[in-house]
Amino acid sequence: MSKASLFVAALLFAVCAPLAAAEVVVGTNAEFPPFEFTDDNNNPIGYDMDIIQAVADAAGFSVRIQNQAFDTLVEGLESGKLDAAISGMTITEARKQKIDFSQPYYNAAQVIVVQEEGEGYETIEQLKGKIVGVQLGTTGAGMVETVLGEDNPNLKQFRKYNEVFSDLKLGRIDAIVVDLPVAQAYMRRLSGLRISSPRMSEEEYGIAVRKGNAELLQKINDGLTAIRANGEYDRITDKWFQEN
Repeated sequence: MSKASLFVAALLFAVCAPLAAAEVVVGTNAEFPPFEFTDDNNNPIGYDMDIIQAVADAAGFSVRIQNQAFDTLVEGLESGKLDAAISGMTITEARKQKIDFSQPYYNAAQVIVVQEEGEGYETIEQLKGKIVGVQLGTTGAGMVETVLGEDNPNLKQFRKYNEVFSDLKLGRIDAIVVDLPVAQAYMRRLSGLRISSPRMSEEEYGIAVRKGNAELLQKINDGLTAIRANGEYDRITDKWFQEN
């Protein structure tokens, strides 16, 4: 190969290599077990963390996880501080106006959690006049706001789910509206709680990306397709949800 050819090849490598090895900054809120929570060293772990890593491995990019408040994730994507987000985020029409979503990777539902010996509620309508805890920015919060009213003083919004469940245990609130697998995860850690309602919704979680980032979205979708085909998706799902 001539020197000119070597120069061109080196130049192409220099241009293409960063793309191939691009680091994707992925936002999450590690307060949502078993999807994302922290280990003893404060590192985010959980179902979503395993899924995004498997997707990245299959699609050929690396990830850097950034743990932050759930209600700041969409803003982070819009501002460019985040490239993607995975945090048990339900695909909704309102969110799709601001960000783009991958194909769904998990089906979930909202339920009501109460104290084991306390009054049970089967619908959000029965929570009128009760003090209800939710996590800020979640679909559960939206469901409660629709029925109780956004400015209702009985609607208590928290940034961390461990604070919501702690207040329920202490009797400061009457009920929580939360995703079913998260309710199950907290009840394994905290005694004296129960799910009082049936599944009140059917939701699909997606991996979010900055609106218009078609290249990254395609890579994520390709990665999801690949891990479903090679069995890695089923292995991760069994690892985190076989107890349920």
